[in-house]
Amino acid sequence: MGRYVKENTEDWTKVGAKVVQIESTNNSLREQVQAFAKTGQVLPEGYSLRTDFQTAGKGRLGRVWDAQPGKNLLISYLLTSAGLRPDQLFLLLQSVALAVRDTVQGYVDRKDVEVKWPNDILVEDKKIAGILIESVLTGDQVSYVVVGIGLNVNQLEFETGTTATSIAALNKRMFDLRDVMIALTRKLQSAQLHLKQIVRLGDVYALQQRYHTHLFGFGQWLHFLELKTNKERLGKLLGVLQTGELRLEQEGVEYRFSLDELKFLRKFGEK
Repeated sequence: MGRYVKENTEDWTKVGAKVVQIESTNNSLREQVQAFAKTGQVLPEGYSLRTDFQTAGKGRLGRVWDAQPGKNLLISYLLTSAGLRPDQLFLLLQSVALAVRDTVQGYVDRKDVEVKWPNDILVEDKKIAGILIESVLTGDQVSYVVVGIGLNVNQLEFETGTTATSIAALNKRMFDLRDVMIALTRKLQSAQLHLKQIVRLGDVYALQQRYHTHLFGFGQWLHFLELKTNKERLGKLLGVLQTGELRLEQEGVEYRFSLDELKFLRKFGEK
């Protein structure tokens, strides 16, 4: 845990800050943590930075996050590593993804609220949330983790070519962003507490199993783009390892791909 973040068993909704506009909540929260550390101060776990609009919001592989000002929940949280080593941090991503998924499920009456590897939440195959986790290391130890979450709440129109939806679009009414933030924060706090417990016990099987229960495309044939070769690959999704590698079967052979090697294109049979 080092000198960057301290344990916090109190209500996480009570700590944090909100600004009208910022370049990136992830970047700004990291800068805030570092500034505090220089003065010998530490922020509590669960501390959040929320904004109405990001001018340089980002997702995985440098993608831009499309969010209209004041319409969506754009927030970053400060977390500990939950006792995980750097090579185990995908377990934290799984825990966070399920917390976001459960939050969405609480607002939409749909059975197909799914987690798309590695960091998106889908409803009816449309993106409703994205997650960006960035860890800061000191030597071979995780000093702290910043979790950025973009959740579409009240936005009804999206850029052409974007397959996205929102809580409001699915319910035909608007929602209070603070209420959604409180619901998400409490789900995340509960998930982080549970993750610490199972890591301490050395038993993460149930987390892995639940992640696969809600994994988009699990057991199905999917088209991916191999980013290094720019070639398309069709494979049956066998699952995801604790390290974050995706398992694909092709012609009876299992292949494994890391987070920066593949991009999902479409389901088999779709154009």
